[in-house]
Formats: sequence, C-alpha cells, structure tokens
Amino acid sequence: VSQSQYVDNAKHGVRVRGHSENVRIGATTIADNGARGLYVNNGKVITIAGNTISNNEDGVFVRDTVDTTVSGNTLAGNLEGVVLIVTNGSTVIDNEIAGGDVGIIVAAIHGTESDGHDNHETDDTHDDHDTDTSTATTNDTTTIEPTTTETTSTDDSHDDHESGDSSSGHEHEDVVPGATTITGNTVMDSTVGISLVGTTNDTVADNTVANVGSWALTLEGGA
Repeated sequence: VSQSQYVDNAKHGVRVRGHSENVRIGATTIADNGARGLYVNNGKVITIAGNTISNNEDGVFVRDTVDTTVSGNTLAGNLEGVVLIVTNGSTVIDNEIAGGDVGIIVAAIHGTESDGHDNHETDDTHDDHDTDTSTATTNDTTTIEPTTTETTSTDDSHDDHESGDSSSGHEHEDVVPGATTITGNTVMDSTVGISLVGTTNDTVADNTVANVGSWALTLEGGA
C-alpha cells in the first residue's frame, strides 16, 4: 500500500488482519477516520514507513504481530500515537508524534487497547513518587529488564464486536511478547510520552519527549 489517501471514513482508515505477511504501508495519508488510522491484527513482517497519520482514534495500532517496523511516520492529533499490544520483534524508530493522550504505548498484555490512556490519568493518587514533570526529556538508553509486578489493564471490547467481524474477539494469535526497540522518536504535546506496560527487555534510546502534561516515560507492571 503506497501513495494513497484514506480520509474521513467511519471506522479504520487501513486494516490489516487474518495472518497477513510481508505487508508494507508507506507514503500514505491516513486522516480523520472514526476509529484507528492504521490497524494491524495477527500479522508478520509488517512495515509502516513514511506515512502521515492524523486525527484518528489511534494513529498506528498493532496487536498479536511479529516483526513490525514503524519508522519515519508523522503522527499528529491522534488520541494515541503508536500502540503495540502483544508483539514480538517490534521496532519504533524516527517517528514524529504530536498531541493526544499517549505518544507511544507498548503492552505485553491484552486489555490495554482502547483506553490505554486511562492508565495514565494525572490524578495525584497515582503520583506518590513524582517530583517533577519537566518540559523536555532526552533519554540516552534505557533497557528494561524482567521483573514480576502487578499489571494494569483496561477494556478493549469495542473492537471485539465490530459489525461484519464476528471472529475478531476470538482471534488473538499465540504471539509470545518479545523485546521492542524504541529509538530516535520525537514525542511532543501529549499527556504521556512513552508508556511500557508489562513488558520486559525493551530498549528505549535516543528519544526526545517534550512538553508533555505528565510523565515523559512511564513503566508499569513488569517493566
């Protein structure tokens, strides 16, 4: 898929599912759709590169997929920028992400899909150990090692029962969550910059997070 426009549709702009393999989506505009801009479910070797994705529910949403590369995209005004749920071998590199609740979410558990931003509300009861929410953070290298802690999840049922897609609620591929590399991205003007939920062995390096409303980088339940 390349050099196309998917704009002002009722649901997803582009949807890739059903064990699709070796798919590349590039140089495409995906904007103002009623649900996710680009939605990948049960895929392998997926490349999402050089797209402009704006004003959707989620910009890029990938679930139960192996070997995903999200690179060089411009995302603005989406509720959540890049969302990876139960993926293995994913790379998120050199993207520019602006606005929304969360810039990048990586989760090793299902249930964080639709409302992952709810896990990061700025209520003071979740902020016992915060000392500062600086306007700009550049991280050099953060490697997330395995731990065992309680995980947090939210509901993703809105996508399990879409009309004309009766199987989607029961089609989670048996993907073992694996390490994700997040590097060289710029996240600006969101509520949360980068969020890792229940993940292990991720590498977060050389990203710039600026002007976020709360946390630049947050690790939950396993990270």
